[in-house]
Amino acid sequence: MEDASWLRQEENDTAFILDDDQLKGFTLYLGNTSGPWNYGHQLTYSLNQDMQYVFKPDNAIARFISLKRLNYILVICEVIVEGECIRGTYGSGCNDTCGNCYKGYVSCSPTDGMCVDGCEAGWHGYACKQKCDTGSYGFNCNETCGHCLKDNTCSDTNGYCSSGCQAGWSGETCKSECRHGTYGLGCNGTCGNCYKGIISCSMTDGRCKEDCDAGWHGDICKLKCDTGTYGFNCNETCGYCLNGNNSCSKISGQCSGGCQTGWKGDTCKSECEVGTYGFHCNETCGYCLNGNKSCSKTSGRCSDGCQSGWMGDTCKSGTYGFHCNETCGYCLNGNNSCSKSIGQCSNGCQIGWKGEICKSEFQTLEQTSIDVGLIGGSAGSAIAVVALIVIIVVIIVVRRRRKTPQSCPSMGNELSNKKDVSVYENPSFLNLHTGKGTTASTSIAPQTDCYDDIKLTNQDSETYYNLGHELQKGSISLSSLWDYVQEHFLDETYFAEEFEKLPSGPQLPMTVAHRSENRNKNRYKQLYPYDVNRVLLNPMSNDESDYINASFVDGYSGPKMYIAAQGTTKDNINDFWRMLWQYDVEKIVMLTGLFEGGKHKCELYWPVEKTQRKLFGIVSVRLLDTDVFADYDMRILEMTVGNKSKRLIQFHYTAWPDKGVPKAASSIVQFWRSVNRVPTKTPVVVHCSAGIGRTGTYLALDYLANQAKAEGVVNVLACVSNLRRQRVNLVQTKEQYIFLHETLVEALMLSGTATSSENFPHVYNELMHVDNESGKIKLQLEYEVQY
Repeated sequence: MEDASWLRQEENDTAFILDDDQLKGFTLYLGNTSGPWNYGHQLTYSLNQDMQYVFKPDNAIARFISLKRLNYILVICEVIVEGECIRGTYGSGCNDTCGNCYKGYVSCSPTDGMCVDGCEAGWHGYACKQKCDTGSYGFNCNETCGHCLKDNTCSDTNGYCSSGCQAGWSGETCKSECRHGTYGLGCNGTCGNCYKGIISCSMTDGRCKEDCDAGWHGDICKLKCDTGTYGFNCNETCGYCLNGNNSCSKISGQCSGGCQTGWKGDTCKSECEVGTYGFHCNETCGYCLNGNKSCSKTSGRCSDGCQSGWMGDTCKSGTYGFHCNETCGYCLNGNNSCSKSIGQCSNGCQIGWKGEICKSEFQTLEQTSIDVGLIGGSAGSAIAVVALIVIIVVIIVVRRRRKTPQSCPSMGNELSNKKDVSVYENPSFLNLHTGKGTTASTSIAPQTDCYDDIKLTNQDSETYYNLGHELQKGSISLSSLWDYVQEHFLDETYFAEEFEKLPSGPQLPMTVAHRSENRNKNRYKQLYPYDVNRVLLNPMSNDESDYINASFVDGYSGPKMYIAAQGTTKDNINDFWRMLWQYDVEKIVMLTGLFEGGKHKCELYWPVEKTQRKLFGIVSVRLLDTDVFADYDMRILEMTVGNKSKRLIQFHYTAWPDKGVPKAASSIVQFWRSVNRVPTKTPVVVHCSAGIGRTGTYLALDYLANQAKAEGVVNVLACVSNLRRQRVNLVQTKEQYIFLHETLVEALMLSGTATSSENFPHVYNELMHVDNESGKIKLQLEYEVQY
């Protein structure tokens, strides 16, 4: 007898929930086929007393369900089959399909189709069957599309802008603004030269929200100022530059070659004041007949003629009266005692002559006076010739006595860790003007031992304080400066002996510089700043980080006008820029090459390519512009920390030879004048390699020039003595000390204007033009006014 059984087929796979209490004594089969049953899901059974029942299995999914009972006739009154909808369907009869649930069908409710965990990207709604509206995307459509190029249309799943981004935006979803300095479609445009830098550049069209930076104009500030204009948006007009508008800085309007005659100021827009004329209005009008009103501000020519006793600049010796047309008489002491206005001989007449102007003869001595006059004239000529011969002989003898300069070993960074090493920076040559309009070049021999003069030993205080009397009597008036320098230049011992009187070696404590943590920050051993006036840096990570080998130095007009520093090294280059930033430095004066005589003198501390940025610690540095002159370079640099930027100018003198001084004082003086044309209210950083020799010479020149302007005198010995109390051995060598005197003569006694090689033909042609009033070429008029 076969087992009794019952079979039911479902239309679809159906999930069944099984309860063992309802299946006692039966065997239940579940499967996807109608037989044989061993392919289905056969539930196991066991005997319980005299009853058979089936253990509850896991819930199952099947298409066929069958009940069997062994050896019994199966009588079934009613069979109720209950189960959940299969995954992916829901509702009555499981006829509805689930939507786009986040975790698929697993999170779809079988009763109402609700997605328990939310919708997949790109869908929203109760059952996640609605696509995201235009402009939204992502899970449940909670994200908003970025700045897509066409109608803000983006992928509803990931927000990707297939058509690209609008101007000013970037990224796959176009939600990232263009980086600073770029703009436009794809952020492919580079911002121009905006007034406040890239932060004021519109990221959509590149327009500067404020003005263009100085030197630029145009919608996006990428056009350089036209010739003859400068400043912000190029709104300023260049002044009366000597070399025309080509020498007018498009940034500041400064005339690099100086001003045309009759004009002054950095931009050459200020006309000479009444009573002055010439280049930079440095010349004083002469004795014009009707006062300074008739003095030409360009040439100094007196349009109404001269006062009595004057012609040109000054009357020639031996003449007097209107336009110096009268010849002096037979004055007792020659023409020097002849009044230039009326010809009166202040010391009386020579033998045989009488009257106030000594032109009336004594009749009884007529022949004698004539002979005396002839003899006097001959003697005077002879004396002049003899004097000239003596001067030439002296120069020749002096030159022959001078020895060939000995070469001195150069010192590099290796000196930092050596003991008892002295540094000798500059033995030298010397040029000195021997008369107006002429120049003599004379070699000066260095000392036998190249390093003895800078051996840093403490000098007795008595030696220094005994200088008191020397300092008091050391003032030289400008009127006698020329004669003073010329006289003592021929005496080899005078300046050398005066130099030896200067305080030498450390004068004050240097404890901070000697600390072990600061040792590598010094280029040369023993050349350290004094504790009392060393430049302090704002501490960074430790207390020792406030040290740099640099000293504050007082100027004539006030304290801390300069910072004298050593040349940068790999160990202090970041600290150097920290110092420039902290003290708002606007001018750097560099007096050394990077390499001299095969030795490393200074580390390169600026970018070499225009607009290139280079990071030095916390300071980012950019080179904006470079001007190259015969003896120096001028660089405009921008330093940035965070969002703040500052500008400074580096004046780099390139004509100071290794182990020497410049061949001509006019070269360094012209450089010094160029530096001073740029005003500043912050300390000027001056450095060479060690920061003592060339640096001290330059500082002394600037200090003494200001003293001369204010007092009409200079005191070189007192100035250098004072400098050495602020940084060890400033003005390092005897040759530099002598050269300092020469630069003072050049700076204070002679005027000068530089002309670039490109503009020299233009200037020369101008000077060769004939002046309509005088009939002379301008070059001749300028010479007559100068000499």
